[in-house]
Amino acid sequence: MSNFKSYSTSKIRLLKLSSFFAVLTLFFFGNKTLSDDYKLETLPSLKLLKTIQLKAYDCARKNNEDSCLETQNLVNPLMDNKLLSISCKDTIWTLLMNAKKSSVNDLNRVNSIESPAMKLTTICLKKDKKQGSPRGGLRKNSQTRT
Repeated sequence: MSNFKSYSTSKIRLLKLSSFFAVLTLFFFGNKTLSDDYKLETLPSLKLLKTIQLKAYDCARKNNEDSCLETQNLVNPLMDNKLLSISCKDTIWTLLMNAKKSSVNDLNRVNSIESPAMKLTTICLKKDKKQGSPRGGLRKNSQTRT
């Protein structure tokens, strides 16, 4: 009977030790804040939006694969940005879907790329809080209803 008791105690100690190392491993290797690829999300800069605009205009006018692919590569990461408004993401999505090489470069195609590109800087930039919220929403009313 004493042999069974000592076996279960050593097994319990081994389980405690292994669970301690498992938790320690998860803490150091599973924590995203400790990894090098952790990045704080920010709003896109005016410089980035202007670059996207120029590449989109280039795609609309030249109608070649390289300029359209560059536009898509610049715009695509913005779709995952949680800080951008819905209207900004709609504009980005429209640009992403239309910025492709086409067999016919007519005026409708050019306008479908240039129009959302033109709206990028006005819709996606954050306004000053004194001017109002760019995302709409409710404002606090100074008068109370009774």
